[in-house]
Amino acid sequence: MSLKVKVASIISALIVIVSVIGGVVEYAVFSGAFEELEQEQAVQHLDEVTRAFETEIRDLERISRWYAAAPPASSAASASSESLVAQELDLLLLCDAAGVVRHRVLLDPATRTPITLDEFPETLSPQHPALAWSNPMLRLEGQQSSGILPTSRGPICIAAATLPATTSTGGDGPGGFVLAGRFVFDTARDRIQAATGQSFDLWQLEGGPPMPEAVAAHVDEITSTAAPVLDDREDSEAVVAYSALDDMRHQPIIVVRAKAERRISKTGSTAMASGAILDATMGFFVLLCLILILNQIVLRPIKELTEHTRRTGADENFRARLGSDRQDEFGALGRGFDQMMSRLEKARGELLETARTAGKSELATGILHNVGNVLNSVNISASLVGQRLDDLCIGDLERLADVLSQHSADLSTFLTEDPRGKHIEPFLGALVGQLKEERASIRDEVQSLTDGIEHICELIKSQQGIAKKTSLLEYTNLAERFDEALMITQKAQGESSQLVVIKRYEQLPEIEIDKHRLLEILVNLIQNARQATSGPSQEVLLELRQAENGMIALSVADNGCGIAKEDLIRIFSMGYTTRDDGHGFGLHSCANVAKEMGGSLRVESDGVGRGACFTLEVPETPPGRSKEASAASSSQQGGAA
Repeated sequence: MSLKVKVASIISALIVIVSVIGGVVEYAVFSGAFEELEQEQAVQHLDEVTRAFETEIRDLERISRWYAAAPPASSAASASSESLVAQELDLLLLCDAAGVVRHRVLLDPATRTPITLDEFPETLSPQHPALAWSNPMLRLEGQQSSGILPTSRGPICIAAATLPATTSTGGDGPGGFVLAGRFVFDTARDRIQAATGQSFDLWQLEGGPPMPEAVAAHVDEITSTAAPVLDDREDSEAVVAYSALDDMRHQPIIVVRAKAERRISKTGSTAMASGAILDATMGFFVLLCLILILNQIVLRPIKELTEHTRRTGADENFRARLGSDRQDEFGALGRGFDQMMSRLEKARGELLETARTAGKSELATGILHNVGNVLNSVNISASLVGQRLDDLCIGDLERLADVLSQHSADLSTFLTEDPRGKHIEPFLGALVGQLKEERASIRDEVQSLTDGIEHICELIKSQQGIAKKTSLLEYTNLAERFDEALMITQKAQGESSQLVVIKRYEQLPEIEIDKHRLLEILVNLIQNARQATSGPSQEVLLELRQAENGMIALSVADNGCGIAKEDLIRIFSMGYTTRDDGHGFGLHSCANVAKEMGGSLRVESDGVGRGACFTLEVPETPPGRSKEASAASSSQQGGAA
């Protein structure tokens, strides 16, 4: 899979994540606001209904006062069935001061035919709820002249008014009473629905038909508070609001329910879905733009540099040049690579010319051998980087992008309701973790690659310096050089689960030495030890210790094939090797380098199949320099640092 596809997949995943998070945030923020608006609307509808009942009772008060103020003959003539039908009244009673009904019209709301009710007998007692308000001696607490009165026919809205005093009453007290009423569940409800245009439901708390379970569950709360009671779970299509109507004694008698349809939520959901689709569409356009920009600025230069590097490595054509004219970091990298290849070509030519003119062809052979050892590690690191990039989980991201593209029209529903969509969030979390691990692994391999290239450059510089009899000395931690050499051989030859590496390092101070030439020797020794071992029990011992006469010993021992006694005396000779694929340059070059550093390289073996131990001894101080001068140099370097 190309880097372009991988980058596109990663950007697609990021855009999808941002879109999903944005949709979730929008839903969390706006859905609650939509619900609050619908609840306010339901309360508003309920208030309109309750105010309409109050208006209905005031209308009955007006009618009762009109009948009370009219002349007796006119009142009696107007209190006919036809008059009540015209005024949409169900009840009209004219009583004298003693409560005796002088004129009665009581109609059934459904048939408009006369009926009788026990609550309105021929004579109304002073304790009758509709008359108790008129006598201070009998008035009950909170008693009103109008309100809702329970009857066997159902609750009725009723209003009472007093007739003027007459001579028969002595001019003291009311001359009688007028009662006007409308049944709540019939005439009054129809009038209120016509006046408000609202749809509502009524239930009698006692004595009426049974309430639905959803309503009965709220009765205690409704009757105990004056505030509306809301329920947004009873009806999926509407928000419900409850309240109670009180009777003439301010006791709850009727439950009122009003609804507000969820038009706001539906409209808002549609708007948010449209916004999500628009976001997804814009995201894909942004993705295309980013891919084009990245391809022009980043991906194409990387591809050109990668192909040039592969061709150069495969053909070993050090004269090939990338020739980049870019002015950014990629251009600088390409020019730096060309300069490195130029120096490498020049160094190789100089080394070959020096070997020919001086008769020391092993000089070029040795440097090529050592560079080859490190190049194996560099090549392995480069291959591992390529494998890591190829193993990135871009295929999963492509499939995710395809799924999201297929559901771009209903992305919000797919992510929240579809079983596959619900797995996207945990999948992305796991994917991010895996990408982080791959990135860390690639970073380690790139660092290893950089170290290897630096070592190659230093090897070339050191060999160039040999012709001038110069050497770069610096203070070096020998244990770290041992570990670095081991890492290079592991990269070049691969790690083996059967190989056990044992380290025995004494705590020694840093010494002044050419670390790259030291590393050259250690890489050869460890590589030979690994190649000499085979079978299920492979061991390599790395030992660092203080030796005699101001020397430090670095030993590499193995339990491999060993060395025959007759071969020990010529193991360091030019061209001698015991391996079929060997060249006989490595140990010869290492012995020469050890001698040039003022040390020595020796080998010990008990025979074939008994393993071998190579020991490199180097001086604590460079040849020709005293310990005091070396310590002073160390102090100066430490002070400069």
